[in-house]
Amino acid sequence: MPVVETSGNSGSDALRRRFGRKPFGYFKGEPEAIMKMRSLREQGLGFDRIAAELNKEGVPTRSRKMWHGVVVNRILSGQRQHQE
Repeated sequence: MPVVETSGNSGSDALRRRFGRKPFGYFKGEPEAIMKMRSLREQGLGFDRIAAELNKEGVPTRSRKMWHGVVVNRILSGQRQHQE
């Protein structure tokens, strides 16, 4: 939900909108990472093992930090909800 804020300034500063964070898969390179996660999950790997494999292969996160199983779980769970 957009939030409109007004300030004492005129022009572009007077109207600011906040739209929230884009879902993982929106930016370049992210759909490929999701496909890799799904493939590894279909092979029977758990979320922590998938995260370890992504780290080993150098698949970047948005923040350029390490992958964690809980994040992989959230991404894959969110993707399933959007497809149904």
